[in-house]
Amino acid sequence: MNDEMLCPICGEGHVTDHIDQVETEYKGHKGLVPLNYQLCDVCGSDFAGAAEMRANKDALLAFRQSVDGLSVASS
Repeated sequence: MNDEMLCPICGEGHVTDHIDQVETEYKGHKGLVPLNYQLCDVCGSDFAGAAEMRANKDALLAFRQSVDGLSVASS
């Protein structure tokens, strides 16, 4: 957790890590993919840094690979 990190936007609040499940669709298949981001407790800004963006990309790629695997098996 980044409980001690100051908000890069307002400089006053502390940011905490959050993960929400977001519905996405790929090739007609819907699924929930974790969305990683940070949230400031003062200004309410939410943003994703490099680590969160990498995790989000990995999660999306894993979902797409699982769909592609299902598509191949059902052909």
